[in-house]
Amino acid sequence: MENAIFLQEFLAQLKEKFPQETNLVNPLADILLIEKASIYRRLRGEVPFAFSEVVMLSQKLDLSLDQIVNRLSGDEKVFLLPLLQYVNSKEDDYHSMERHMGQMELVKSDPKSELTDICNVLPATLFYKYEFITRFYMFKWMYQYGQSKSPITYKDIFIEKRLREMQIRHYKNYKNISTASYIFDNLIFYFLINNLKYFASIYLITPEEIEKIKKDLLDLLSEIEETTYGCKNVENNNQVLFYVSQINFDTNYLFINSTEFQLLAIKVFLINYVCSDKKEIVEEFMPIIQSLKRHSILISGCNERERILFFEKQRKYVEML
Repeated sequence: MENAIFLQEFLAQLKEKFPQETNLVNPLADILLIEKASIYRRLRGEVPFAFSEVVMLSQKLDLSLDQIVNRLSGDEKVFLLPLLQYVNSKEDDYHSMERHMGQMELVKSDPKSELTDICNVLPATLFYKYEFITRFYMFKWMYQYGQSKSPITYKDIFIEKRLREMQIRHYKNYKNISTASYIFDNLIFYFLINNLKYFASIYLITPEEIEKIKKDLLDLLSEIEETTYGCKNVENNNQVLFYVSQINFDTNYLFINSTEFQLLAIKVFLINYVCSDKKEIVEEFMPIIQSLKRHSILISGCNERERILFFEKQRKYVEML
């Protein structure tokens, strides 16, 4: 009986990673080197997965067997820390990204889906569209947390085609969320510009590269400013609201709420997140979101003076480059 429940939980993890069964069959067949018909029998529960197959799939697809065990024992972990490698990504990293993409495919089609991003660092949900900004955050991550013994420069960062396609897909998925709210630390661009000036001063980023990043930042600011006038995404009609907080944040917090899926994500190590999809955990943090909104200034569709001052201030920071 316990084996049956374990396999049922394992199957649930597989289907969570690949929401559409047709997308699940091919990778399982490729990993296990068995016929598709055998995969279908396992997915229908007619034939159980062998223990060796469970271990192999968990390794290849980044599945958490300990999470299943803890869930069955009533001691389930409520936060997970998937440390992905965004430079020289491995297959396991791509599988983890695909899993998140599958979840977001469900969210973006939900008319009641909501996102709240509380930021002291530019969120990927906004900057993935801009390649030179994206490369900078990958470079900074490698500089701070990479294992290379030799100095890393900006020009050393190459975004693989597969990764770039996933970044754009990630960006579009988030753009299609029905309602999005961003609460910015009022120094969000100041922090970034200080980093860029430092790396330029030690010759890890060239003046020509700085100019490319600068152009991306100014274009991003213009896009955000345009969005604040109509409270709508410039690429579709989904609602987007921007707030500015006078209180500095310690990190980024991302909240997603939809009919099928909830997520709380806390940024760590610059571009990774500690995540929880436990509904009760997300709901526990919701009052914090509302409190931050109440104590921040809405600059979308109102507070014209504050909006103008905010964008003037951020552009001055960028022009310091």
